[in-house]
Amino acid sequence: MWMASICSLFLGNANSFNDSGSYPLLTEKFPEKPASMNALVKASMSLSQTILPLVIAAVHSAYIIIPAMAVMLGLLLLKVSVTNFGKNETIVKETVSEQKEILETSTNKPSVLIDGVGMVILGFTLSFIFYMYSQYAPVFAEKVIGSTPVFSKTLISWYAISSLISVFITSTVVRKVHPFKVLLTYSIVAAAMLAVMVVHPTPTIARLTSIAIGFFAAGGIWQVGLTILSRYFPLEKGRVTGYYSFAAALTYFVGPIVSTFILDDTAASLVHVFVLDVAVSVLGIIVMIILAVRCFKYKFI
Repeated sequence: MWMASICSLFLGNANSFNDSGSYPLLTEKFPEKPASMNALVKASMSLSQTILPLVIAAVHSAYIIIPAMAVMLGLLLLKVSVTNFGKNETIVKETVSEQKEILETSTNKPSVLIDGVGMVILGFTLSFIFYMYSQYAPVFAEKVIGSTPVFSKTLISWYAISSLISVFITSTVVRKVHPFKVLLTYSIVAAAMLAVMVVHPTPTIARLTSIAIGFFAAGGIWQVGLTILSRYFPLEKGRVTGYYSFAAALTYFVGPIVSTFILDDTAASLVHVFVLDVAVSVLGIIVMIILAVRCFKYKFI
C-alpha cells in the first residue's frame, strides 16, 4: 500500500509536469492554431482513458499491465530525448522581443487580477462540472431514477464516447469561431442539460445529459480556456498553465470533500449534489460573460 501510494504521488507529479510543458510547447510550435493543438492533447488523453480500461479488463494480471506501461514510458522518454522541440535560439529571442514590444505598446492589455484570476476560476469550474457528473451519474441513475446497475454504467460509456467525438469537432470549430463564443455556447448547453436532469430525472434525459456533458463539458473546452489564458499572457505560458492546472486539480480534492457533507443514504442528497453542479456551472457562465465582454470590448485576442 505504501509503495502504491508513493508511486501514485510520483505519477500525479509527472502528469502535472506534462501539462505545464506540453500545452505551452504546442502553443509555441503551432501559433496559428493553438486551441486546436491543445484540444488534440485532450483527444489523446480521452483515447487512452477509453482504451486502457478495455485492456485491463482483457488482461487481468497486474504483472503484465504495469511492466507494459513502464516500457511505454521508457519509449516515450527515449523519443523525447532525441526529438528537437526547440526553435533556433535567434528566432526565439526575436519572437520574445516582438511579444514584449507588442505588450509594451498595446494600450489594451488583459488584467492579471481580473482576466487572469477569472480564467483560473474557469479552470476550476469547467473541471468541476464534468468531474462531479462522471463520479455520481451512475449512482444518481440508480437511486433517483430507479434504473438498473447495467443502465447506470452505460451513462459513463455514453459520456466517454461523446467526449472523444467532441474533441475532434471542437478542435475544428475553434479555428473558425472565437474561443469565448465556444466556451459560452458549450457551457450554457451543459448547464441547461444538467438542470433538466435535476428537474425531470428520467432514463432518456439521463442518457441525453451524459452525451451533452461528455460533448460540451469534457470534450476539450478546458483546453480552449487554457489557450485563451496563454494568449492573454504569452510571455508566461508555463506559469499560467501551472495556475490553471492547479485550479483544475483542486476539483479532485474539493469535489469529494464537499460531497461528503451533502451525501447520505437518500436520493434527495444526490439531487443536491447535482444542484451544486448546476450552481457551479452558472457561476462559471457568469465569469465567462464578464471576461468575454472585456475581451471583445478591449480586443485582447
